[in-house]
Amino acid sequence: MSSGVALRGLWVLVAATLAAAPASARAATAPVCGGGRIHCGAIKVLPTPTPPGTEAAAAPTNGFSAADLAAAYNLDTTRVSNVTVAIVAAYGYSNVESDLAVYRAQSSLPPCTIASGCLTVLNQNGLPTPLPSQAPADDDWTVLSALSLDMVSATCPSCKLMLIETPTDADDGLFTIQAAAAKAGATVIIDNWGSIEDATVKTLDANFDLPGVSVLASPSAGYDYATYSPNDRGPIFPASSEHVIAVSDVALMKDGSARGWTEKATTISGSGCSTNIALPSFQQQSVTGCGFRATSDLAAVGDPNTGVNIYDASSGGWQVVGGGGVAVAAGIVALSGHAGVGPSFFYSNPALLYDVTLGTNGTCANILCIAGTGWDGPTGNGSLNGRALAALPVGDAGAPEDGGHTGGAGGSGASGAAGAAGTSGSAGASGSAGTSGSAGASGSAGASGSAGASGSAGANGGTAGARATGGVAGQGVSTSGGSSGCGCALTSRAADLPGTVLVALAAAGIIRRRRRRS
Repeated sequence: MSSGVALRGLWVLVAATLAAAPASARAATAPVCGGGRIHCGAIKVLPTPTPPGTEAAAAPTNGFSAADLAAAYNLDTTRVSNVTVAIVAAYGYSNVESDLAVYRAQSSLPPCTIASGCLTVLNQNGLPTPLPSQAPADDDWTVLSALSLDMVSATCPSCKLMLIETPTDADDGLFTIQAAAAKAGATVIIDNWGSIEDATVKTLDANFDLPGVSVLASPSAGYDYATYSPNDRGPIFPASSEHVIAVSDVALMKDGSARGWTEKATTISGSGCSTNIALPSFQQQSVTGCGFRATSDLAAVGDPNTGVNIYDASSGGWQVVGGGGVAVAAGIVALSGHAGVGPSFFYSNPALLYDVTLGTNGTCANILCIAGTGWDGPTGNGSLNGRALAALPVGDAGAPEDGGHTGGAGGSGASGAAGAAGTSGSAGASGSAGTSGSAGASGSAGASGSAGASGSAGANGGTAGARATGGVAGQGVSTSGGSSGCGCALTSRAADLPGTVLVALAAAGIIRRRRRRS
């Protein structure tokens, strides 16, 4: 390796390390449902309880609101979608309808009730009764369910909501219930939970192969890389499935940029290299550094330090919670009319995404831990631009062997106007109601298509490939697929950042002196 390449690599490490430095002390947090085999993605910011009897009256003040999410992800929430989004969770949630009503009323969203058909609650057999017993206090999945329902409400107010519950998180029920959710009408499924990969995932993986259904899952499942060492962590399944869209949790901050928002990887951002799932054709080992399936694919707000407001009366009413990136992304996909896409779709359409280039979730100094231009482990291909995604015509979402699904149910256009949404129709068909205006809107579709196929998208992919290839060669990233977690040694953030910078700077000085002598 030339000294110039090594020097550039060191300065990349310095920049990434400085970008990862926390701007302020992180809030005290706690996972809320990790008592069984499965660990869920919700993380509460502490302390959260409000005085008894004042929960509904206490307005949220600290977390992001539905309006904030619409602004951050460029959403047209007046767009009408008929998509049913299913939240798969463990245990019962007796207050689900009343809690959802409080969140939606405070957020100025239309009601969503069981009587109207907007909200459906089902058991593991896809039936309305009997429902599982309430979640235990020390394994409280109601927070996870409330988080997911509230985030889909915020990002897709017109979507239908389904909560489908298993009796426990101690067995394979959460994995095997997927088909029941699809059979009940869901074309987007949220699995905001997971377990560390073992040999059983090869058998369980078939449960997530649901053509015409987008399945999204968390690659961190509520684990924090600052707390759990590589020995305690591994690739998280089902996010590591080739059939699943893995959505990492990132920090979201308002700023003065053209977008008005910036996102950043943190220690809660999930990434990993599978040890069991083969390398899918939509990924390249030269980019990811993994010989197997690598995560993540997308990113969305989910860091608890920049958490969202949710409402769950049984656990304290209004509270700030992290870990909701999966549900945020699921709502955007459902709103856009692209329900049914698989992970390959987001590798083929980088122009629909905001590239997340800041932060890190560990200290491995390679693409599996450090965010940068193009694909990286902690942030995937980036976060969704809602209006750009909605403007893309509904078409082939990717071949099934690529982890994608053809067809899929599209959202209906706003007010049903012929040219209003442009991509009205179900099963990916333009103008299913015979609205010839859909064809008339193909001019804008052509513009969107050119954006999706633009040279900049190709250049972006090339940049990512070049960066990754250099990183693999220079930093020794394992390509065996055997790395766990983010594939790197992890240490506490704040204590080790200055030392890492000093070591890198010292090494850079040595290289410079050697170059002058030569």
